[in-house]
Amino acid sequence: MSLDPAYAVLFIWDVENARLFSRKVPGMMKNILMSLKTVDERYHIVKKVLVGNLNIDFIQNNMVYLRREGFIIIDAPHRLRICAVEDCGVVVQPSWNRRLPYERPFDVADRIILGVILDEALENRLPPNVLLASSDYEFTEPLRTLRSHRYKAMLAADVAGVSGCCGLIIGFFFFSHAYEI
Repeated sequence: MSLDPAYAVLFIWDVENARLFSRKVPGMMKNILMSLKTVDERYHIVKKVLVGNLNIDFIQNNMVYLRREGFIIIDAPHRLRICAVEDCGVVVQPSWNRRLPYERPFDVADRIILGVILDEALENRLPPNVLLASSDYEFTEPLRTLRSHRYKAMLAADVAGVSGCCGLIIGFFFFSHAYEI
Protein backbone atom coordinates (compact mmCIF):
# COMPACT_ATOMS: atom_id res chain seq x y z
CA MET A 1 0.00 0.00 0.00
CA SER A 2 1.50 3.32 -1.06
CA LEU A 3 1.30 6.33 1.19
CA ASP A 4 -0.88 9.21 0.00
CA PRO A 5 1.23 12.44 -0.06
CA ALA A 6 -1.90 14.47 0.79
CA TYR A 7 -1.75 12.90 4.27
CA ALA A 8 1.96 13.42 4.92
CA VAL A 9 2.63 15.09 8.29
CA LEU A 10 5.52 17.20 9.57
CA PHE A 11 5.74 16.56 13.33
CA ILE A 12 7.44 19.29 15.38
CA TRP A 13 7.90 18.81 19.13
CA ASP A 14 8.50 21.89 21.31
CA VAL A 15 10.07 20.01 24.21
CA GLU A 16 10.15 23.03 26.50
CA ASN A 17 6.39 23.50 26.31
CA ALA A 18 5.23 19.91 25.84
CA ARG A 19 7.15 17.98 28.48
CA LEU A 20 6.71 14.34 29.30
CA PHE A 21 7.81 12.09 32.12
CA SER A 22 11.01 10.39 31.02
CA ARG A 23 9.39 6.94 31.15
CA LYS A 24 6.60 8.09 28.76
CA VAL A 25 8.84 9.27 25.91
CA PRO A 26 9.25 5.80 24.31
CA GLY A 27 5.47 5.38 24.04
CA MET A 28 4.79 8.91 22.84
CA MET A 29 5.29 8.27 19.11
CA LYS A 30 3.01 5.24 19.22
CA ASN A 31 0.34 7.36 20.89
CA ILE A 32 0.75 10.20 18.39
CA LEU A 33 0.51 7.78 15.43
CA MET A 34 -2.56 6.08 16.93
CA SER A 35 -4.15 9.49 17.49
CA LEU A 36 -3.48 10.50 13.89
CA LYS A 37 -4.99 7.22 12.68
CA THR A 38 -8.20 7.89 14.65
CA VAL A 39 -8.65 11.11 12.64
CA ASP A 40 -7.81 9.41 9.32
CA GLU A 41 -6.04 6.10 8.62
CA ARG A 42 -4.04 7.67 5.81
CA TYR A 43 -2.04 10.12 7.98
CA HIS A 44 1.66 9.29 8.20
CA ILE A 45 4.60 11.21 9.64
CA VAL A 46 7.30 11.98 7.09
CA LYS A 47 9.58 14.14 9.21
CA LYS A 48 10.09 14.50 12.98
CA VAL A 49 11.76 17.58 14.45
CA LEU A 50 12.50 18.09 18.14
CA VAL A 51 13.33 21.65 19.24
CA GLY A 52 14.31 22.84 22.69
CA ASN A 53 16.93 22.86 25.38
CA LEU A 54 18.56 19.43 25.15
CA ASN A 55 19.69 19.52 28.78
CA ILE A 56 16.16 18.74 30.01
CA ASP A 57 16.23 15.44 31.93
CA PHE A 58 13.58 13.61 29.92
CA ILE A 59 15.45 14.43 26.69
CA GLN A 60 18.86 13.43 28.06
CA ASN A 61 17.43 10.13 29.35
CA ASN A 62 15.88 9.31 25.96
CA MET A 63 18.38 10.73 23.46
CA VAL A 64 19.29 7.31 22.01
CA TYR A 65 15.61 6.43 21.53
CA LEU A 66 14.82 9.81 19.92
CA ARG A 67 17.70 9.48 17.45
CA ARG A 68 16.65 5.91 16.62
CA GLU A 69 13.10 7.19 15.97
CA GLY A 70 14.54 9.51 13.33
CA PHE A 71 14.07 12.86 15.06
CA ILE A 72 16.02 15.81 13.73
CA ILE A 73 17.21 17.30 17.01
CA ILE A 74 17.75 21.06 17.22
CA ASP A 75 19.19 22.51 20.42
CA ALA A 76 17.72 25.81 21.59
CA PRO A 77 20.05 27.24 24.21
CA HIS A 78 18.56 28.69 27.36
CA ARG A 79 17.02 32.07 26.74
CA LEU A 80 19.39 34.82 27.82
CA ARG A 81 18.98 38.58 27.76
CA ILE A 82 21.08 41.61 28.54
CA CYS A 83 20.47 43.03 31.99
CA ALA A 84 18.17 46.03 31.55
CA VAL A 85 18.83 47.57 34.95
CA GLU A 86 21.44 50.33 34.94
CA ASP A 87 24.65 49.26 36.74
CA CYS A 88 23.20 45.83 37.59
CA GLY A 89 26.61 44.19 37.35
CA VAL A 90 25.27 41.23 35.40
CA VAL A 91 25.94 41.31 31.68
CA VAL A 92 23.52 38.49 30.86
CA GLN A 93 20.56 37.30 32.93
CA PRO A 94 18.80 33.97 32.55
CA SER A 95 15.24 34.36 31.28
CA TRP A 96 13.71 32.96 34.45
CA ASN A 97 14.64 36.19 36.26
CA ARG A 98 11.67 38.49 36.71
CA ARG A 99 11.11 40.58 33.60
CA LEU A 100 10.77 44.32 33.97
CA PRO A 101 7.64 45.90 32.41
CA TYR A 102 9.53 47.51 29.52
CA GLU A 103 11.49 44.38 28.54
CA ARG A 104 10.29 42.26 25.64
CA PRO A 105 10.08 38.51 26.34
CA PHE A 106 11.47 36.08 23.78
CA ASP A 107 11.78 32.37 23.33
CA VAL A 108 14.56 30.95 21.19
CA ALA A 109 12.81 27.58 20.68
CA ASP A 110 9.67 29.27 19.33
CA ARG A 111 11.69 31.18 16.76
CA ILE A 112 13.55 28.04 15.70
CA ILE A 113 10.25 26.19 15.23
CA LEU A 114 8.87 29.02 13.09
CA GLY A 115 12.12 28.97 11.14
CA VAL A 116 11.79 25.22 10.49
CA ILE A 117 8.24 25.68 9.16
CA LEU A 118 9.28 28.66 7.01
CA ASP A 119 12.33 26.83 5.65
CA GLU A 120 10.24 23.79 4.72
CA ALA A 121 7.66 26.04 3.02
CA LEU A 122 10.21 28.11 1.08
CA GLU A 123 12.01 24.98 -0.11
CA ASN A 124 8.64 23.56 -1.17
CA ARG A 125 9.08 20.59 1.20
CA LEU A 126 6.33 21.42 3.70
CA PRO A 127 3.83 18.57 3.76
CA PRO A 128 0.15 19.53 3.62
CA ASN A 129 -0.22 18.69 7.34
CA VAL A 130 1.71 20.04 10.30
CA LEU A 131 1.42 18.52 13.79
CA LEU A 132 2.90 20.72 16.50
CA ALA A 133 3.40 19.37 20.03
CA SER A 134 3.34 22.46 22.23
CA SER A 135 1.18 24.11 24.83
CA ASP A 136 2.53 27.55 23.94
CA TYR A 137 -0.21 30.02 22.97
CA GLU A 138 2.27 31.98 20.81
CA PHE A 139 1.69 29.53 17.96
CA THR A 140 -1.92 30.64 17.46
CA GLU A 141 -1.10 33.06 14.62
CA PRO A 142 1.29 30.73 12.74
CA LEU A 143 -1.33 27.95 12.93
CA ARG A 144 -3.96 30.35 11.61
CA THR A 145 -1.63 31.42 8.78
CA LEU A 146 -0.92 27.81 7.81
CA ARG A 147 -4.62 27.09 7.77
CA SER A 148 -5.35 30.13 5.60
CA HIS A 149 -2.89 28.72 3.05
CA ARG A 150 -4.72 25.38 2.93
CA TYR A 151 -2.44 23.48 5.28
CA LYS A 152 -3.95 21.37 8.01
CA ALA A 153 -2.51 22.44 11.35
CA MET A 154 -2.83 20.01 14.25
CA LEU A 155 -1.82 20.49 17.85
CA ALA A 156 -0.61 18.00 20.43
CA ALA A 157 -0.95 19.75 23.77
CA ASP A 158 -2.00 19.46 27.34
CA VAL A 159 -5.41 20.80 28.29
CA ALA A 160 -4.01 24.22 29.26
CA GLY A 161 -2.53 24.81 25.81
CA VAL A 162 -5.70 24.00 23.93
CA SER A 163 -7.87 26.90 25.09
CA GLY A 164 -5.95 29.54 23.11
CA CYS A 165 -6.14 27.64 19.82
CA CYS A 166 -9.77 26.55 19.64
CA GLY A 167 -11.11 26.63 16.10
CA LEU A 168 -7.69 26.96 14.50
CA ILE A 169 -6.80 23.31 14.13
CA ILE A 170 -8.39 20.10 12.91
CA GLY A 171 -7.71 17.98 15.94
CA PHE A 172 -6.33 18.04 19.46
CA PHE A 173 -3.90 15.32 20.46
CA PHE A 174 -3.16 14.69 24.10
CA PHE A 175 -0.36 12.18 23.44
CA SER A 176 -2.91 9.39 23.86
CA HIS A 177 -6.25 10.71 22.54
CA ALA A 178 -7.43 12.61 19.51
CA TYR A 179 -10.34 15.04 19.49
CA GLU A 180 -11.88 16.13 16.20
CA ILE A 181 -13.28 19.67 15.91
